[in-house]
Amino acid sequence: MSEKLTEKIKSNNLIVTGHHLDNIKKHIITKKGLRVTIRAVRINDEQAMRKFFRSLSSESIHKRFLSRGKYLPNKRIQDFLVINFNKNMFLIATIKKCFSESILGLR
Repeated sequence: MSEKLTEKIKSNNLIVTGHHLDNIKKHIITKKGLRVTIRAVRINDEQAMRKFFRSLSSESIHKRFLSRGKYLPNKRIQDFLVINFNKNMFLIATIKKCFSESILGLR
């Protein structure tokens, strides 16, 4: 976890982890048989989120996040990871790949 993200969490007294986050998930099977998990984003998803955003085209990033260029700034990515239940919470769709989890989508 980056130092800036840690400082943001501490300075705002934000909720970032806990067993209740593990309860916010649902497993679904797509028509093609793909097992997808819909769950709350967690603070430890930072690397997977960066990889997800890198996989998007510039056009997709612009349409989804109103941001120019191929990459989102670190602050924007960190805003998705810090959970403040009074303001927002993001859900991600993931699939298991070998021993890791890949993000398919964000809402």
